[in-house]
Amino acid sequence: MKSLKFPFDRSNTRKFRVTMPTVIALFTLLSILFTVIVKWQKELYRDVEIDTTQPPCVFKCQLYDLTGVPPERQKIVTKGGLLKDDSNWSKMGVQEGQRLMMMGTTDEIVNAPEKSPVFYGRSSGRRTSSCCGRVLN
Repeated sequence: MKSLKFPFDRSNTRKFRVTMPTVIALFTLLSILFTVIVKWQKELYRDVEIDTTQPPCVFKCQLYDLTGVPPERQKIVTKGGLLKDDSNWSKMGVQEGQRLMMMGTTDEIVNAPEKSPVFYGRSSGRRTSSCCGRVLN
């Protein structure tokens, strides 16, 4: 019976020395990117990445590309509270796989008219219909 050989010889392997700065560096690299679920209206957007080294406005722009809701009209609710443009990711407590809820609409904001409407007073004391110009009693 033949013995199975490993693809490498264990006697020649080097032992890697793991130091505390190496562990800290690896931990911070792993905690930079989070994948979350974003719920907006009746839709779920899965696998949305959050880069915690970037400010929250970058995440809002990413959601704008997905949903069409402008960043200034977005309200994002997390377990830590409402996400603002100047919020700190570490204080918000965002975790891997967490569900965030976004509120906002894609409709344009109705602007005020450039010219205000002009109302004409009753000079003759009679009311006229606006659609056909008939005199009403």
